[in-house]
Amino acid sequence: MNPPDLSFHNAREIEEASEYLKEGEFEKAKTIFSNLLDKEPENPDFISGFFISGYWDNRIELIFNSKEGKDRASRLVQLFDEFEKEVSQRNFSNKTFLSFVTECVLGEASSQFRKAYQREGMIGLEPNHLIQLVRCLMKIGDYTNAKEILEYSKNFHKSSGEIRFFEAECIYHLGDHRQSRVLYRDAMLLDPLAIRPEMVNSEPLHSAILSISKEYSEIDFKEYLPVYCLEKNIFTEVKNYSDVEIQNFIKEISRLEESFNSKIEKYSFKIRCRMIQLLVTILDSSFKKNLGVYEEAKHRLECIEPGFLERRNNANS
Repeated sequence: MNPPDLSFHNAREIEEASEYLKEGEFEKAKTIFSNLLDKEPENPDFISGFFISGYWDNRIELIFNSKEGKDRASRLVQLFDEFEKEVSQRNFSNKTFLSFVTECVLGEASSQFRKAYQREGMIGLEPNHLIQLVRCLMKIGDYTNAKEILEYSKNFHKSSGEIRFFEAECIYHLGDHRQSRVLYRDAMLLDPLAIRPEMVNSEPLHSAILSISKEYSEIDFKEYLPVYCLEKNIFTEVKNYSDVEIQNFIKEISRLEESFNSKIEKYSFKIRCRMIQLLVTILDSSFKKNLGVYEEAKHRLECIEPGFLERRNNANS
């Protein structure tokens, strides 16, 4: 006699466990995955489902012990950050169960932030709470509301690189790809270290990150990313900088050149990347506007990074 076909029953149980994950019924989901593992102990999907449901089931009490509103929302965000680090070390091939939990946990965090807003208004939410809310909304794909919160957050973080990065990502997913690239480029010029690579799903920046992220340390990668994007012509558009802003860029380049020439080795990579960014920005902004400024920037760029412009010109050929 042939053994019974368990595939239909497994599919039904997996569907049931998935619904429990979406609803935050982690204990029930864990029980189902435990039963499935009894049948197929080596099944990677059952292993990931059991780990994910068990992870959150073990933290339910911690979540419910926090006060509803911004306290619980912040706790959920904190726990989710820890969860992401743990999951990244396990390399689960199937991301389906992870996506269910992401939507459940961060959706609840967003709901708790909204409760805080309904009770206390925006005054009751500190600036870091607003950024946490934006991250939650972006991770569950609610870019419209994330963009609205970002607009309000500018009242507290007028020159925040992180907010500019988030705004660029939101605008991409809302359909304005050109403006997204302009904002990303401007944000990297303001503060390249503020970018959160794990939050970037827009193209072609996401592919650029995947191409070079493993070649550098975290800090060097963030410093080099804008240079890579400029060289590969990922960023061709540029913000309409004023003459005063251009002059400030020129002054900053002169200051950086002094530091670069001092031969302090540990800062040379960062300084070179910064100078390339500024010089290419001046080139793109001054072309057909101020020939003298353009030629001077071009000469300086060739001195510190020979062949850069040729490589850039050939990037799309």
